[in-house]
Amino acid sequence: KVLDLAVSSEADMAVAVTSSGVLGFDLSGCEMFRFLGQFKRVHLFCDAAMVLLDSLGKCKFYLSSDHYSHQVDLEERVLSFSVVGDKLLLRSEKALCLLNSEGSIEKRIDFANRISCSNLSSSGEFILCGEEGGRIILYSLELEEVFSYQLEGSITLLEYNRECETIFVACKSEDVAVLNRRSGEMFKVALTGQPAFMTAHEAGVLVGTDLDQFGLISADGQILARYTSPYKLKKMLPCHRKMSMIVLSDEALSCIAAVTSQA
Repeated sequence: KVLDLAVSSEADMAVAVTSSGVLGFDLSGCEMFRFLGQFKRVHLFCDAAMVLLDSLGKCKFYLSSDHYSHQVDLEERVLSFSVVGDKLLLRSEKALCLLNSEGSIEKRIDFANRISCSNLSSSGEFILCGEEGGRIILYSLELEEVFSYQLEGSITLLEYNRECETIFVACKSEDVAVLNRRSGEMFKVALTGQPAFMTAHEAGVLVGTDLDQFGLISADGQILARYTSPYKLKKMLPCHRKMSMIVLSDEALSCIAAVTSQA
């Protein structure tokens, strides 16, 4: 079973984490290496340096596939990581760290409350972070704070649409909070089911719920369109095709246009 996959055209390499170990291939498909171990995630830097996250939440740094260097110096268990430009954003229970391609921590931010979610914005320009205490923070890719706001309840999903300067927030309730930074207004929008996915859209944001409903929400808190998928939603991603998104479900990988009734 494949658990994670990392590909780098610059390094001419693809690495797969499976339930039994790690497999490495060049991009022509020839196997380069394999080794055993209980790992969950993998990342490849463009110089072929590699980070593996093991089942205990420890990050192992490799200068190359056959050159283990060190364990990344974090006392806490690493819960997840995200690619941020040419660096890796590590998330623990109460901290965010930027790891460079030499395996060193460049910056660390500690939080008073537990981090309930963190991700890159769909545009790839900002880091979004939400706390269990309801605080949301928008960071630059260098982890410099751009904006913060206090809401109620644990934050579960965040998305930022730079074009309309609006942050979309899901908490443990079924409401989506819409924070329009341009007008200074906040709106709450209810969909059918708990929000499970978010991705930016030309009209605002597209939200997918655990009941497989899509909702297209504008920057002024209006529901522009609704659609219920016949399949169980697994993942939703932005698409370069105008007004569209990529949806992974139990049955298919699809490109779906999300348009308003006026479009």
